[in-house]
Amino acid sequence: STKNIQIDADANAQLNNISDFCINDSKIKLNYGIPSGGIYKIDGVEEDSLKPNLLGVGIHTISYEFSNSCGLSLDSTNFSIFSSPSVNAGIDQFICDGGAVTLSATGATTYVWDNGVTNGTSFSPSATATYTVTGTDINGCTETDNLDVTVNTLPTVSAGADQAICDSGAVTLSGSGATTYAWDNGVNDE
Repeated sequence: STKNIQIDADANAQLNNISDFCINDSKIKLNYGIPSGGIYKIDGVEEDSLKPNLLGVGIHTISYEFSNSCGLSLDSTNFSIFSSPSVNAGIDQFICDGGAVTLSATGATTYVWDNGVTNGTSFSPSATATYTVTGTDINGCTETDNLDVTVNTLPTVSAGADQAICDSGAVTLSGSGATTYAWDNGVNDE
């Protein structure tokens, strides 16, 4: 007669390196343990995936249990979940056509703006637009914020028709097309 015998390797559970996470990272399937087929627990609760936003900011413990006919083996390690930076793009800006504006975000370590804008560098937008900045902190966590830059059209100003007067005569100058006027040579608007 014949009998098949299965010889199992020692149960030797191992967790591969697990990185830290940001609170707004997506859910991930747990596959850090070898050999495969074991059980994961995060902070003592059996899980098959890791959801940073549900675990919360702080230090957490992940363990991997693997068992076979040779016994049970366990490996565990800690990982951190970091908060997102509080990125602030600043207040909405209003400029005149042809004018320049400087966008400077705060709350993170590095900043990347859309539309080719460089943080803290002046530029001249050609039209009203919303600008979004992504800030990254020292932990590699990111957050976004945005602001509007409104580009106002320039008024069409008229100084009026040319006038001719006699020496020592008086003339009244009155501009149109804007809200306020500033004349040169010390002249006041009507």
